[in-house]
Amino acid sequence: MSTVSTPPSSPGSHANSSIKNAQSLCDDGSPLSRQRAVTIATKMCTGLAPQTKDRMWHFKTYRDCFKNSHAIAWAKKNIHPSEDVAVNVLNQLVDFGLVCHVVDPHKIFKMEDT
Repeated sequence: MSTVSTPPSSPGSHANSSIKNAQSLCDDGSPLSRQRAVTIATKMCTGLAPQTKDRMWHFKTYRDCFKNSHAIAWAKKNIHPSEDVAVNVLNQLVDFGLVCHVVDPHKIFKMEDT
């Protein structure tokens, strides 16, 4: 389970810009800028809203969480169809502190077993 934390957009940021622009940044392996990462995290927060809910794990309730598999599926649909690229982008969101695991903040996204 992960939580999303999106900081408010800074003046001049383009939080409503198309997420498809992220694909061009990801195709060549270039790292995301903080501004692009915030844009993606904001779009992901909206896109995962139906799957985001309070979840219980080991008798503790974690608020506003989504599952790893939901985030990867969203990223493959909205950022890049390649799971490698999608997971790489999600891990950059972790690096920026925009997304984190509910128990281990440094845990990264991993490709799903097929």
